[in-house]
Amino acid sequence: MTEIESTQYPSRLVPNKAVFPGLVYDEDDNPCTTAMVGNEACYVINDHGFLIHVPSDPIDRHVLQVNFQHLGENKDEVAEQASKMFNLDGLFDRAMLKSALDHLDEHMDEILAAGLAEDQLLYLGMTGFKIIINRHGEVVDIRYPSKPSEEE
Repeated sequence: MTEIESTQYPSRLVPNKAVFPGLVYDEDDNPCTTAMVGNEACYVINDHGFLIHVPSDPIDRHVLQVNFQHLGENKDEVAEQASKMFNLDGLFDRAMLKSALDHLDEHMDEILAAGLAEDQLLYLGMTGFKIIINRHGEVVDIRYPSKPSEEE
């Protein structure tokens, strides 16, 4: 990431890679690739051979904000499940997890800078997670994995 002075990113670090490569699709369900335009990461939509480069930052921020909102709405359950997963059974451990969930949005730039690890991206892809964007770079839909039905 590079630090720049501009009105778009005042005193923030500018992400230099897309957070969700391989998980972004156009409205026709075609995967979008990623590319750099100058020092800006972009998702690339192939519109019948015409490559449309849309900045990844607004898309990535939107998706993270929506996910943070979902986590916040379910923070008690998320904290409980995370404490079980990591074998943290103390009262202070759960309180720490809840506090971290309350302040996720404060770490948006750090998450955008670090991106997701390749194994996390593969896992999300295998579970069916998809981000659908239109040719203007607007998020049209976020498809989450669904729970198996009781009949299966």
